[in-house]
Amino acid sequence: MGFEGFSESVAKEMNPDWNTKFLIVEPGGVRTKFGGSSLKMASRHPAYDTHNSAFNQLMAHMDDPASQATWCDPDICAQVLFDTVVGQDERPLPIRLLMGADTISVIKDDIERNLKDMDEWKEETLRCSPQGGSQVRDLSI
Repeated sequence: MGFEGFSESVAKEMNPDWNTKFLIVEPGGVRTKFGGSSLKMASRHPAYDTHNSAFNQLMAHMDDPASQATWCDPDICAQVLFDTVVGQDERPLPIRLLMGADTISVIKDDIERNLKDMDEWKEETLRCSPQGGSQVRDLSI
């Protein structure tokens, strides 16, 4: 998340005349040896070794043959990344390039969680602004 936030911030602040672009590549499952023979695990502290921890859920997903069957071909991912950066279809470069169908639900869930928090905490947010923020102009960047 740190590098992602940094990339988003710098991309927004970059002078468009410099034609410097940023791309956050967000791959889902990719058929490599990353989660298999190349993965070396250190012993974990018992406090973090619960069945429902996010890490254990990720590891179960990585070990599941049904999940693995849906993972992306690394050669296709490389080609998509190349085509995106080179701009084969002349679209502007996105800030994020999701790679794999499994990434869509993860990102959508994150966006929905942020929108839910924003709505649920809107009163506190607006209390911080004079007149409840009624005089604020749109600051879309």
